[in-house]
Amino acid sequence: MAELYRESNEVMVTRTRPHRRIADGIDAFLRAVEREPQMFRFVRYVQEDGSAGAVGEVLRRHVAYIADATRRDFERFGLDATAAEAVAHGLVGMMQFTASWWLENRSVPRERLVAQLTDWLWEGFRHLDSAESWRAG
Repeated sequence: MAELYRESNEVMVTRTRPHRRIADGIDAFLRAVEREPQMFRFVRYVQEDGSAGAVGEVLRRHVAYIADATRRDFERFGLDATAAEAVAHGLVGMMQFTASWWLENRSVPRERLVAQLTDWLWEGFRHLDSAESWRAG
């Protein structure tokens, strides 16, 4: 189960450039989902069922990797780092639902989906410094 998140967790630690980390993290996660679709479906089912147990711990660790990387980036760019954990939960939720949809539809090739999601997130993050609520202070 932890294998679904291993590579994307490594990306959070090893990639220093935020845009590359976003792209590689999304790609690593979707490749893992593609390799282990039944495991991913099990993880999603257990989450929805409310009996997460060990699955919950794996997901909490995954969110922590993303939150740590996000916090570092926010601090580096003078943004409110207290938002990092909420953003990490939002990103994980978005990717869980997107991956579920993608497994069932496959209407977009993985490479294109990775590029589209990366661009969408990057463009959004890139403009946070102009929003008052995101400024550190």
